[in-house]
Amino acid sequence: MHGLERTRGSARRWAALLVLGLAASCALSAAAQVAYETRIEGVEAGPMRELLFSVSECLRKQGEPPASALHLRRRAARDLERFKDAFHSRGYYGATVNVALDREARPITVTFSADPGLPYVLGTIRVRAADDPDAAAKLPAPEAAGLVEGAPAMADAIAGANARILNHLRARGYPRPRIARRDVAVDHAARSVAVTYDVNPGPRAVYGEPRYEGLERTRPAVLDRLLPWAPGEPYDQRQMGELRTRLYDTGLFSTATVEPLAGEIGEDGAAPIRVAVTERPPRTMTAGIEYKTDEGAGAKFGWENRNLRGLGHRLGLETTLATELRALDLRYRIDRFRRMDQVLNASLFIGQEEREAYDSDRVEGLALVERTLSPRLTLGAGAGFRIGRVEQLRARNSHELFYFPLELRLDRSNDSLDPSNGFKFRARVAPYIDPLGDRTYFGRADLEFSYYHGWGTLKSADGATIPLWVLAARARIGAIAGASRDEVPADVRFYGGGGGSIRGYRYLTVSPLSGDDPIGGRSLAEFSLEFRRRLSESLGVVFFVDAGSAFEGAYPDFSEDLQVGAGAGIRYYTPLGPLRFDLAIPVNKRGKIDDAFQIYLSIGHAF
Repeated sequence: MHGLERTRGSARRWAALLVLGLAASCALSAAAQVAYETRIEGVEAGPMRELLFSVSECLRKQGEPPASALHLRRRAARDLERFKDAFHSRGYYGATVNVALDREARPITVTFSADPGLPYVLGTIRVRAADDPDAAAKLPAPEAAGLVEGAPAMADAIAGANARILNHLRARGYPRPRIARRDVAVDHAARSVAVTYDVNPGPRAVYGEPRYEGLERTRPAVLDRLLPWAPGEPYDQRQMGELRTRLYDTGLFSTATVEPLAGEIGEDGAAPIRVAVTERPPRTMTAGIEYKTDEGAGAKFGWENRNLRGLGHRLGLETTLATELRALDLRYRIDRFRRMDQVLNASLFIGQEEREAYDSDRVEGLALVERTLSPRLTLGAGAGFRIGRVEQLRARNSHELFYFPLELRLDRSNDSLDPSNGFKFRARVAPYIDPLGDRTYFGRADLEFSYYHGWGTLKSADGATIPLWVLAARARIGAIAGASRDEVPADVRFYGGGGGSIRGYRYLTVSPLSGDDPIGGRSLAEFSLEFRRRLSESLGVVFFVDAGSAFEGAYPDFSEDLQVGAGAGIRYYTPLGPLRFDLAIPVNKRGKIDDAFQIYLSIGHAF
């Protein structure tokens, strides 16, 4: 029993000694940490000094003191090498840097003394292909590689020329070039740097047959039409990126890889190209709701197949159920229709409207071919028909119209969903003819221009810059010529008012009147001005004023009074566009025709 007690007492003493030892070790370790501060002398404030500060380990870890002065000296020695590389990257090959530690100071002072000297310039630059005179003719001139004699000899530019030389060859039939050797010779007396690149171009190649991977529903012919090359044409690396862009633009694929197959250049010089894709689910269903005091509540339901029959064609169906509109809209789209820059859009609309200006039942079909003239300019032309019956002021009229629209769209804005700079222009003209009835003929033109200018900055969570303020302005002009107002169907005439027009007035009520009833006009003029202010990355406010009217004549008559609406709104910004809540009042309220205010709740800006 006594032996057991002695054993327990001994264990307690050892445990106590162990705890004391650990505590003493921690105390000594904490005491051994060396606090210090860093100074950099000899370099004036500017980009060079900012670069030194950004690469310095001593500065970056100043809040993490090393365990000893020896560790601090090693940290400073590593900074010496980083500083020399930084000076070289900016062309200062004669720069000198020294470091001194003042161990008497508290905290210890680490002082880097730098003398950048004068910047060096590029001297002789050679780009050569060893033992391959045919490939030598394909090598880029030094200027094409980004190097010019007499320019600052920045190390980044010298290293970056590697990629430019290789990309130059990849664009001229050589899929596997490499830099065999790069020689950099510094002449301190002349303060110049001579650079020689020895290049091994590798075998020259032409395109072989593409090898597709990952196709499940999509037919290979769809990818064949996307190829920017034909088998047998000289290999060009730039076309790999072009094909990837085209694959993503189809909306059919979530990933796409395009690359030459390694080690498979045949005796005929043909390089097979691997195209690996991951297909997206082809079908999408959507639903949405909106509410406007002038049009009431509404709901939309949509379905789309983006890869009909594996051909990459799009078939979409949208149903609208609203207080004043019940409609079915069927859309069919063929991308790359007969040529890469052309799209065929076909649509069929069946709808019933019960508007304040008219009641309309109609079937409308349209086939429109759109061609991309430039990345931001699109021209469209097509043919359509309208078969309908319209009731206005208790009079019913039927019509069977054929029309041939011509559209031009120019979008120079920076964002299609939430523009803050640039402008948009849209023009649509169309002749209409009724060959089966009274042979009515008229032409309708509609032009709209929007301008955006942002200023001030707000940082988003991912570091992107968002304009704090945006000024947005819009003007729209419309005209119908060739027929009297009564000869033009009521649902083809121009009307103003509503959430995308003159806010504060009910939809389609800004118009020539018969008593208190809007009957539409042959021309239209609308103007809008918005000041958009971001409160945060996801929240903003808007102040706006709209003005305009529809006119009885074929052209706007600005001697007549315009209806003016004004108000404010809230925007909640989402990846799909801003959610919009607007409250607007009619400034020059027309007796019993206009309400005291209108509320608009929907997705997207008014323009």
